[in-house]
Amino acid sequence: MLHEKTANEWFFTAEHSYASHHQGCGWCGETHCVRRERHGAKHVYACQRCDFQVSYDAERDSFHMIPGEDLRSGTETMLEQPIANLF
Repeated sequence: MLHEKTANEWFFTAEHSYASHHQGCGWCGETHCVRRERHGAKHVYACQRCDFQVSYDAERDSFHMIPGEDLRSGTETMLEQPIANLF
């Protein structure tokens, strides 16, 4: 299964997706949705679309990963029905 990777594998996937897919997410595959942060020795990739997050703490040499949400079943909008003609 695609999502059965270790935290360090996810970190390198996130790093690659960010660099090669225009701030892309290694979890949901979307582009222009990941922010990269660095806090001292800690490096974090976080997707604003699916909430996937992965980090590497160089000081402790440890990786941590929070899975993203499955967005395939959701809709693009909150409206389930088309808006009726208001006039």
